[in-house]
Amino acid sequence: MIGSSLASRITIAPQTQKRKMRLILFPPTKQLRLDGRLMIITVVGGNGFVGSGMLKELSQFDDFELYSISRSGRPDKQVTLPNVKWLKGDVSQPGHWEKIIAKSDWVIDCVGILFPNPLTKTSYWKNSIQPAESLINTIHRQNIASDNPKKTHFLFVSANYGPFFMAPYIKAKLEVEKDMARLLPQNSVVVYPGIVTDSSKLTTRLLENLAKALTLSLYFKRLRFVSRDVIAQETVRILTGETSFLTERVD
Repeated sequence: MIGSSLASRITIAPQTQKRKMRLILFPPTKQLRLDGRLMIITVVGGNGFVGSGMLKELSQFDDFELYSISRSGRPDKQVTLPNVKWLKGDVSQPGHWEKIIAKSDWVIDCVGILFPNPLTKTSYWKNSIQPAESLINTIHRQNIASDNPKKTHFLFVSANYGPFFMAPYIKAKLEVEKDMARLLPQNSVVVYPGIVTDSSKLTTRLLENLAKALTLSLYFKRLRFVSRDVIAQETVRILTGETSFLTERVD
């Protein structure tokens, strides 16, 4: 369920209809700009585990114009979201995707790998850092262009903590965060989930329950088990100007 503070902004329609979010004008200090038009949101890696969860949640509202950019340009086989425009593109290379980024209010980066695989030639640089840096640099150039009055915001799905064997994974996330702080200090948000679970899978539910039972352990607190549904719901809170517990790292 969506948090109570956000629920006060939503008129619940019949189940056959989408939810309608009231458009609220925020003070200038807020990053959100709603001027009566649809907010344009682009999820990069929208056909992945976290990205598809984002789009599933965002699709419940009719205030968003949604795009997904991925290398395949196709949704996950289990995802049916007709109101999402699925685009094929490699954000590490120049392409048509840059025009979509230019008109977006928010770009959500869900691209990345857990572990590199030499057989498939994946690496943290190629599959996590480089795509994010390309997005950040593109948004930065577009935001500072004299003929572009709008500012695109960037949301990065980082990680709260990882076991010792995932140190390179965490290091890659931190590299992206440094670029965000340097080029998009006023137009970016980082969220810090830990181990992302799926409530529909028994294994991850068991792991999550185990972690809750061991909350007295600092180690398990730092692992921060979070379902992808919660990540998506917290993202909606951020996009609508609310605060989110995921923007704070658990030490």
